[in-house]
Amino acid sequence: MNIGRGARALIAASLFIGTASGCAESAAPEPVAPSFSAIKTQIFEDRCTAACHSGGEFAAGGLDLEVDSHRKLVGALPTAVQCNGSTMARVVPGKPEESLLYVLLVAKAEGSTPPCGDAMPQGSNRPALSPDEIESIRAWIAAGAKDD
Repeated sequence: MNIGRGARALIAASLFIGTASGCAESAAPEPVAPSFSAIKTQIFEDRCTAACHSGGEFAAGGLDLEVDSHRKLVGALPTAVQCNGSTMARVVPGKPEESLLYVLLVAKAEGSTPPCGDAMPQGSNRPALSPDEIESIRAWIAAGAKDD
């Protein structure tokens, strides 16, 4: 499975569908800048931290993003029981397709099975991130996953 190509196809398809259905471009939310600070405040805090990844040791997958989230993501191996033994880091700077965060987000958007753990955001009642949100995260990782 080529995750990068699939995500790009998903983004292109959603843009085509939005245009073909008569959706006005101005109705779409503003794109999130591909920087850690923008992704953290505009995506992670509401969709990830508040929903599942907070509460210290009780955070989903053992990932609490309330404090020092960049350090807990970049270069860190997953701590979820379902990913025990995985050598895939949560975020690999410069390599979105090798980053578990990106793979889990794309799996939810594509309806595919990730290599370990659950597709994110977890739960059938929680929609996938938008193609623009996923692309912002991909671009941030591809640019080196810097902490700004």
